[in-house]
Amino acid sequence: MNDQKLILEINTLLKKTLEAGKLHDHENQCKYLEKMFNLYKYLSLKSKNQFKESIYFVHRDLGRLYFSSNQLEKSLYHLKEAKKLKEFNEEKFLNRCNLNRLIINANIKLGLKTNSYSYLKDAKDLNSQLLTEIDGIEQNSLKDEINSNKLFLNSIDNSKTIKTIVEFEIPSPLPIQENKPIKFKFNGIEHILNIEIVENPSTNIKGSGIPIIEDKYGLVKRSKINMTIFKYIDPKEQAKIKTFSDKKDISKILLEATNALNYFIERYKIVTGNYWVETIFFKMIPDIKYELELGNQRYKLKSGNQGLNMKVKSMTRATLFHQEYLI
Repeated sequence: MNDQKLILEINTLLKKTLEAGKLHDHENQCKYLEKMFNLYKYLSLKSKNQFKESIYFVHRDLGRLYFSSNQLEKSLYHLKEAKKLKEFNEEKFLNRCNLNRLIINANIKLGLKTNSYSYLKDAKDLNSQLLTEIDGIEQNSLKDEINSNKLFLNSIDNSKTIKTIVEFEIPSPLPIQENKPIKFKFNGIEHILNIEIVENPSTNIKGSGIPIIEDKYGLVKRSKINMTIFKYIDPKEQAKIKTFSDKKDISKILLEATNALNYFIERYKIVTGNYWVETIFFKMIPDIKYELELGNQRYKLKSGNQGLNMKVKSMTRATLFHQEYLI
């Protein structure tokens, strides 16, 4: 394919990208931008020079879009490639800060996920650079995030363990050492389980005297589960599961918590003979809360474009991973 045909195809893909952007169709935006990037490789040197500025925007926007869809390795690659180009230095100051913000957050998440110090070091170094420029930033939410990232990265340095804490309720009351922590290992990871029996708020049945064994479906009582998992689980990460009718994407935190609880329930039934205690399915859990614990600090985890809310035990609060800033 000669340059003329390549350029025609690239321009067609550019139009499709803009149309997909208007529809907030991030998946097709990524697909069209990747195709543009691949076609660019086959251009002659002369034509490549004409498209250099466009390639910066392709890298930048792919980095932003991949970050939004939690494809962090791809995001980091394209954002770093964008920074290598001279067009990055020609961006507005705030746009440069926001691109660096995405790089920092991608490094933090990858560092936590892979337990890699190099990602976290890169995040800390770049955030330190933003701290030297913070007086020139007029956007208060971005200032708050830079300061929060500093505290968060320092707390990682000072913490020996990372824990994800999950809270949810299930319909059946589990008669398993109520309000006493139970430690067990699942898939080689340490877990701590706490169970509290609570009233079912959606029933009018008054039966505090009903034995739990006769209330296996939670008509009167329910179980409030608090589980500590000794690793970081990204709140935006999805996992595929098979159901009777189809495949479904669910939160990886929810999947890991239900799998760990079911593992414990199955072994509890064998040891105690309480055969009537049933395992759970993710559809039984309408709501789930999760936090990240580093040393004496806790961070609220949120799915979507928000990520971590810092909640220090001294009740100081800050916010990490704010909404995406379009650049």
